[in-house]
Amino acid sequence: MHDAEPAAANLSAPAPPLHSPLQRASLHLYVGWAYVMQALKTRLTYRGDFLAQLVASVLAELVGLAVVWILFTKVDELQDVLGHSWTAAQVFFIYGFSMIPRALFNFVAYSFYRFSGLYLVEGQFDRVLLRPLNSLFQVLLEAVDFNAFGDLVLGGVILVMSWQAMGAPAYPLWHLGLFVLMVLSATGVLLGIFLALMAVSFWATDRIGILPPVYNLMSFARYPLTIYRPWVRFGLSFILPFGFAAFYPATFFLPGADRAEFLIEFGLTPLVGLGVLFFGYWIWSLGVRRYESTGT
Repeated sequence: MHDAEPAAANLSAPAPPLHSPLQRASLHLYVGWAYVMQALKTRLTYRGDFLAQLVASVLAELVGLAVVWILFTKVDELQDVLGHSWTAAQVFFIYGFSMIPRALFNFVAYSFYRFSGLYLVEGQFDRVLLRPLNSLFQVLLEAVDFNAFGDLVLGGVILVMSWQAMGAPAYPLWHLGLFVLMVLSATGVLLGIFLALMAVSFWATDRIGILPPVYNLMSFARYPLTIYRPWVRFGLSFILPFGFAAFYPATFFLPGADRAEFLIEFGLTPLVGLGVLFFGYWIWSLGVRRYESTGT
């Protein structure tokens, strides 16, 4: 009888905390999958609305592609300020490449836009901090957007079509791994930039913020950066490095292009992606430590 008492006490004891990094990673993966599946079920409740928004998103991208196509009906090649000539297939390849990391970013982008108004102004961030999960992890996955997958597929189609139009040679298989690395690095650049901008809301709270105009600047990197003036290229390379989310990583895979000219920027893309992402998370961490509840 005396031996049963400690066992009963153990049954009522709280579960031990997740100290192991592997345990925490497993928990976040499990909860993240649950977040995404629940969001998908919610979106598919109104399938007609979901399909309509998906088609509208793809059509919006096709409008931008139509502008590029109309441009090349007037000229055979696009001349830049440095004397380079860019064919239609090359420009479309850069454009298609840019759509892939942007689609991956857009999967969680809505969370960036609504963060200030919903989480800070309305006080929803208190709820996030009470859970035993990373706060940024929760914020990003509470508003995923499945319309981004339409842009992802369209970007892949444009890449394949422009690749065939350029008569690209069969590159070795390791180029595929390099391509995936560049896509992930470019996505890291976008996430890091907008994470830092979102975190600014901890110091200057407003419902809209500066994200929409900065998001529009992303479109400049869909084209060869060498068509812009030096101060624009500098800004898109070192201030808001959108060039590392499209132009610099894409140029390496262009057949017939002078890769050596942008080889340094291409090689720096993974470092830039990782560095910008860590910088954005650092600003976020400072903001979280500064956060004070809105009260009642």
